[in-house]
Amino acid sequence: MRDDALTLGAIAAGAACVAAFAHESVGHGVTCLIEGGRVTLLTATFFGCEGGGVATYMAGPLAALAAGLLALAIQPRLSAPAGWYFCAMLAAFCLCWFAAGFVYAPITGHGDHAVVAAQLGMPDIWRVILLIAGIILYGLFQPLMVRGFRRIAAPDDPRGLLTRRVAIGHVVGAVALALTGLGFPGSPALGALQGFLAIGLAAVPMWLAVASVARRRERWGAPVLRNWPWIASMSALWALFVIVQGTGLLGSH
Repeated sequence: MRDDALTLGAIAAGAACVAAFAHESVGHGVTCLIEGGRVTLLTATFFGCEGGGVATYMAGPLAALAAGLLALAIQPRLSAPAGWYFCAMLAAFCLCWFAAGFVYAPITGHGDHAVVAAQLGMPDIWRVILLIAGIILYGLFQPLMVRGFRRIAAPDDPRGLLTRRVAIGHVVGAVALALTGLGFPGSPALGALQGFLAIGLAAVPMWLAVASVARRRERWGAPVLRNWPWIASMSALWALFVIVQGTGLLGSH
């Protein structure tokens, strides 16, 4: 029995939105308000806070990390393949996004970690330290992503089916966040690029975990069949995310 691509795509789009919401709104946004700051920009992948300190800018990555770990903790308690798939993709997106921040900031000089480094007045060696830390984090997260992907790999899967299953999620998640980024005020192209990078490029190392699962015999999953409740709810979630957070409506200007 084969997966339903429409259901997989809708679930992945929803997972990408939840990852971005956890990072930008829950992490950055809430902490900015707690610190007494004012949110000046809040989109799918961009954030600004007037009066925000180190905690505000570190809270985004940490919230994404927490969301990914929570997804892995919840996954075994669910009974439906669609739920397992949502948790696996959400965990992969969040964990890879967290690790990517340590790589992105040293290379580009932008991002949450670069802001924190500037606020703390850290010497330039922070770039080397963070880059090494990011590579190590990607390695440490591999067993966690393997656990998530084993739950969506069925014991009787034909060769290549797990690859197709994750590829659909990876591509649709990246495209969904890129399309959401088109609402970035002033530069839709930059917003789309940033949205694509946050999932499309940052999550590439998750394929090492996919390859590991593909070689294993012990798997616990089942095919994801056509599921209209998941399709409808995840599509509505993505549309709401585009309209509200994607266009920066939550930020104060």
